[in-house]
Amino acid sequence: MKKLKLERADLAFKIPQKYRQEKNARKKVKLLAIKLAAEGNRTAIEIARICDCSRSSLFEWIKSFRSGGFEELLEEKKPGPTSGKRRGITSKVSCQLDEGIATGRWCTVEAARRWLKNEHKIEKKYITMWSWIKKAGGVLRVPRPRHPGQNEEAVLAFKNEFRSRLEALVLPAGSRVKIWVMDEARFGLHTEVRKVWIKKGTRPIIPLSINNWTIPRRSFCVEQDGRAQRYVS
Repeated sequence: MKKLKLERADLAFKIPQKYRQEKNARKKVKLLAIKLAAEGNRTAIEIARICDCSRSSLFEWIKSFRSGGFEELLEEKKPGPTSGKRRGITSKVSCQLDEGIATGRWCTVEAARRWLKNEHKIEKKYITMWSWIKKAGGVLRVPRPRHPGQNEEAVLAFKNEFRSRLEALVLPAGSRVKIWVMDEARFGLHTEVRKVWIKKGTRPIIPLSINNWTIPRRSFCVEQDGRAQRYVS
């Protein structure tokens, strides 16, 4: 059979010294395999038998040594998935899970677990889902209710244009300006708002329909002499 070649002449002369100095038994086996391969007079089967390892492990060690030298060969890799990777689900499903956490989609871990089972036919233990949500930065927060008819574009436009509208008045320096703000509150029975899982540092907002009778109240607020005055109708 074909003799195994190491193809790293630049590092081959350092292998015997590294092998003698190494104390870790596992790493010493790797260095022995590399040392025998560097000699170039044995086959992969013979080296695997001497080192008491599989040929696949031998080829993996040689590949690591060829690409990264001693550092990559002797690197201690932790078993299991790489950091941040969720075992048993695809990257697409993992992204959907992150999106659900970011938007406050689930009130409970069990709800997220049922979503994964019903929509993707993947069943995970409660503790696994809880761990995924917590590692993604998920925390329980009470959402802020929002009327479903709210115009988000109008709200954003008001915030962006308010200052420019005041500057467009071109008033003399030192002029006093009264700013009137009108809001409308409706008092009625709301449905109970439960906490939701959402990323830390984010304030969840959910649409909340109010189908019961309400008592509308309008309030005007004006700043005068440094004090806010309110008028309720």
